[in-house]
Amino acid sequence: MIKYAQIVFLVSSDRDLNDALFDQFQLVDSFKFHKFNNLNDLKDLSNIDLLIFNEINHDQKSLEILSKIQSRNNYNSILVLSNQLDSRIYGELRNSDRFFIIEKPFNYEDLERVILQNLNRSASETIYLNEIQFHPNKKLLVISEVNEVRLTEKETDILMFLYSFANQTVSKKQLLDEVWGYKDGVTTHTLETHLYYLRKKLGDDKIISTEKDGYLLSTVSAG
Repeated sequence: MIKYAQIVFLVSSDRDLNDALFDQFQLVDSFKFHKFNNLNDLKDLSNIDLLIFNEINHDQKSLEILSKIQSRNNYNSILVLSNQLDSRIYGELRNSDRFFIIEKPFNYEDLERVILQNLNRSASETIYLNEIQFHPNKKLLVISEVNEVRLTEKETDILMFLYSFANQTVSKKQLLDEVWGYKDGVTTHTLETHLYYLRKKLGDDKIISTEKDGYLLSTVSAG
């Protein structure tokens, strides 16, 4: 199965910290690191593997913001960087297995270790495609409580690659190059055949649409 770099977003108003972490994590191959100054800069949370939130305020509103984000991506974790959290906020975050608090000051090695631990955990969990549960590691679609569909390795790779570019058109050449590599004898017809059977297994024509230049996987908020 193809392995893809996971996506980590940092939301922080501390520009010095943002730049320092960005420089540090540019050297890491296992995830792609993006920085944002505030939540308003985030346009799409559907394809984030890990969100790092820095400097939340010491009030209930901060907890509500984090809980709202988490509910939109309830299969992923949120790391909170802070050093003087309100006791109530601290307690509620600690009691949730979806939040991880990192006390300041911290060193880069510890932060990277926690990031990788959380990414490894999220990689084994579930991706939601409308009402369908997609388990990449098991090569399995759960359509309903009584309907599970097995995927081939190529079907899983296609779906994962489309998901890694969710809501963006992926060209046929990209899919052929990434899923099959540069093997001789692999044609566009081979890809179209695999997509035909994958769509039948999904049972929802709206998830993968055919575009002028390729294919597009449309994501809906996690179930």
